Amino acid sequence: ANLNTTNFFWWDELELVLLKNAKEFKGAVSADGNSILIDSTEAGRSTAYNSLLLLLRKMCSDKRNKVMEDVFAITGRPSAVNEFRCMTYEEVKKLAASPAAIIGAHSVNHPSLASCSPQQQQAEINESIQLLSELSGKAIIHFSYPYGTRSDYNETTKKLVRQAGIEWAAANFPYPANRKS
Repeated sequence: ANLNTTNFFWWDELELVLLKNAKEFKGAVSADGNSILIDSTEAGRSTAYNSLLLLLRKMCSDKRNKVMEDVFAITGRPSAVNEFRCMTYEEVKKLAASPAAIIGAHSVNHPSLASCSPQQQQAEINESIQLLSELSGKAIIHFSYPYGTRSDYNETTKKLVRQAGIEWAAANFPYPANRKS
């Protein structure tokens, strides 16, 4: 969703509007039944950022986007910052042409896939693979689970990744990797 756009990843937007925003603001947003107070004091910014980071991470993109819109209604939208820019299609194509690079899928909107319905998971996985295959001109056989912790994907996710033709899937565990992991 962010390739070839000026969009930010949601966690970068959250950082920009809560931690790097000089504006004064105050309000509250509801996220998964939790009311999060957002104010421009240093403690208020930090508390809101940390609380929202944990809650938004476990939401599928439609719910997360709604909460982010509510945050923007309080804080304002972030301005374009080049340090958070995503790759363009041309940059992906150039990277894919390098023999040193492996292009793998990761999802379209970076949700914690276990938080999504099987249909949403399938769309996230397959659309990511399709776009990257078109851009690279290669079969996409690698996948990295967004966030990569054990709670971010489930048996359904693993099944859908295999069905999509993925041969290698990566997670994020603090252990040595081997052929059986």
